[in-house]
Amino acid sequence: MELSETLHELYSNYNGAVVLMIGENEHGDVASGTGFHVGNGIIVTAAHVACLAKRRILAGDHPRGRYELKSGATHCHEDETIDLAVIQTDFEQKRLGHFHPHETLGPAHAPFIPIGGHLDDWLDNAFILTRVILMGFPSVALTREMELLAVAGEVNAIVDKYSTPHPYFIISSIPRGGFSGGPVIQEWNFLLGVLTESLTTGANALEIGFAAVLSVEPLLVLLGRSRLRPREIDDQMGSLFTGEEVP
Repeated sequence: MELSETLHELYSNYNGAVVLMIGENEHGDVASGTGFHVGNGIIVTAAHVACLAKRRILAGDHPRGRYELKSGATHCHEDETIDLAVIQTDFEQKRLGHFHPHETLGPAHAPFIPIGGHLDDWLDNAFILTRVILMGFPSVALTREMELLAVAGEVNAIVDKYSTPHPYFIISSIPRGGFSGGPVIQEWNFLLGVLTESLTTGANALEIGFAAVLSVEPLLVLLGRSRLRPREIDDQMGSLFTGEEVP
């Protein structure tokens, strides 16, 4: 078992990798979500966030304030029941070039969240009641601007849904709107999964449901099929990026 980090250390290490996703529809209604950087300019988010009309991706925080990322291709998971997308951006170029013009920085200095290696078949009760941190941009009433929120929680269960082939972690954090697409980082210092939805029935409010976190295997597969490789992928995961089966 790896040594755990304090939750504040996790926040300090990775808050710079979390970005605000803003969308506006044809009626002028604004919606927000969350994305996060996994290296090489790749932003991960939920598919329903990536498809927001007139989407903008804002990063920060710097003395000059937030800055808008230039986004390229968006790749959504081929299975529409899996609410996951990755977007190619100039995150590292902006972080390492525009904001540090007089320094020579390698790409490892751009903040990114390392993806865990826990494939679906490897999951067991070792994660139950371990600590996690969820970061994102839910709306806070009566505040002037969207600010990054960090919420501590724990893993309560691993569940299978009727509609999708991959397991979800149930965490104790309240699944408020705006957290969609946000990273859930395990105390052992890696990405546990992506917050994609609140499990509710009928027309119940999001906050009444359980926060569901999609595990990392579909993300690794999506990156491989999109020919995108983030930093520090374990060698044993390499087959996911060549289309081969993992033993």
